[in-house]
Amino acid sequence: PNLYDDWHQDVLMTIASQAAMAIQNARLYAQAGSEITRRVRELNSILCTIHEGILLLNLSGDIVTTNRVFTEFVEMSEAQIVGKSLLTDRSETGLMAKIGYKLADWEQDCADLRQDVKWRTFHIVMEGAVDRHVERTLVPVRDTAGGITGWLLIFRDITEEVELAESREETIHMLVHDLR
Repeated sequence: PNLYDDWHQDVLMTIASQAAMAIQNARLYAQAGSEITRRVRELNSILCTIHEGILLLNLSGDIVTTNRVFTEFVEMSEAQIVGKSLLTDRSETGLMAKIGYKLADWEQDCADLRQDVKWRTFHIVMEGAVDRHVERTLVPVRDTAGGITGWLLIFRDITEEVELAESREETIHMLVHDLR
């Protein structure tokens, strides 16, 4: 009896409180980990199922991720793209040239988007085994506070639309000529 005094009880209560907090933190960490895993799976499934090419970059121009459609557009593997900087290889066969950008145009588009322009869209022709007409859209990626944290390039294949428009124009010209 009376082997332990109030000081010992306080120390044991402190240890028990810290152990309870550690267990609670471990549970929260496990929940957050499974939530993050679920969200990553959802985002990957979205990237795999959309028909547009996606290229996600951080603010310094390093490529964070891409999808299969984009790699087919530029005829490069994901390993050749992800982790590289878009801004370093400015050769005629480099990625920047393949997506129809010059460094000055890239810098101007980014500056415009920083000044509250919502997005930049251009029609480009991506040359390769099969030339494709592509609508290239640059959009800023924003955090919850509205600050720009990166850049998203979206590539939509409009080759069929362009060919249909050209065919329609040829038909109209032929009809006008025949009517004359």
